[in-house]
Amino acid sequence: AASTRLSGDIQRSIDEGNGDGSTQVVGSVATTMNTQTGTEAGRRLSETGVDKTAFRENLLDFVVGTSGTTSADPLATQQRSGVISTLVSNPNELSTGSMDKSSSLVDGLIETTASGAGGTLAAGSGESMLGAMGSILRGTNQAATAARMRKRERRRVRRLSELADHANVSVTSCGNLTINNVTDGNSTLACDGNATWTTDSDAEDDRLIQEAVDRSNALRNSTGKLTGVLGSSVSNGEAPVSILSPDLSMRVG
Repeated sequence: AASTRLSGDIQRSIDEGNGDGSTQVVGSVATTMNTQTGTEAGRRLSETGVDKTAFRENLLDFVVGTSGTTSADPLATQQRSGVISTLVSNPNELSTGSMDKSSSLVDGLIETTASGAGGTLAAGSGESMLGAMGSILRGTNQAATAARMRKRERRRVRRLSELADHANVSVTSCGNLTINNVTDGNSTLACDGNATWTTDSDAEDDRLIQEAVDRSNALRNSTGKLTGVLGSSVSNGEAPVSILSPDLSMRVG
């Protein structure tokens, strides 16, 4: 598959010591994926069997794999933060792993900037970091909302099942259920079959919800660190520094 060949090319670039080059390739691929979202080209890509959610995480793994070899140079940080922001800009294609990895990568870049680069950010780096965190937060909220909805649906199914016990029928895990004539002993359950459950238990969804809470807290901490980095570059009497992204904005000074 094309995605497999591309992954191989990126890995060879890393093996040859060209971490910056591999990061640039990852960014180009992510940009192409984003422009194809909702288009005929994107549909064809899905039809070929490419799991875009898994592929995004695979691309992030390459960025993670080279993170230990990068310097605190502001231009290197500018490149990597831009690539991460591009990779996570579609929350509908983010797995839990992608959100955790990208969150850690952004936090690492902020800390490297604060300690190794003296708080110096190249143009656009702050916007990319904030944009990435905004996308991850949006994906995190979507995942937590979906888990809560699955829990509510299970509770509804359990209540219907209790009612169905009086009607000598059974309830299976399906989509929207209705129950009719419960009290006459001849009740029926109707299921529209539109189930979209991706987890099997409340315990699993509770875990996903807690992960979402923990990730949101970590991102808030990272946002605070970025505020500190921006604040260190503003002297008394200077105009405040503002950075904007689609989901988050920040003004310091």
